[in-house]
Amino acid sequence: MNLESRKMELINWITLISNEEIINRIEKIKNKDNDWWSSVPEEVQAEIDASVKQAESGKYVDHSTQSDKYKKYL
Repeated sequence: MNLESRKMELINWITLISNEEIINRIEKIKNKDNDWWSSVPEEVQAEIDASVKQAESGKYVDHSTQSDKYKKYL
C-alpha cells in the first residue's frame, strides 16, 4: 500500500471515531509535530530571536570566515 492510500485509510478511519479521548490523542500528535517552537524554553526563544535580529542587521561572522580563523588550530 502506498503512502497516499495509507493516508486516505487513516482519514476514513478518523471520520468514524466517536471516542473523544482518541480524538484528543490524535490532536496532541498533530500539535506536537507542528508546534515545536512552543516546546522551546522562553529564554532560548529570546536568544534565538536576538540572534536572528543580529543576523538581519549584518552583525554576524559567516562559517567560512570563522573556519579560516581557527583552521591553524585543527
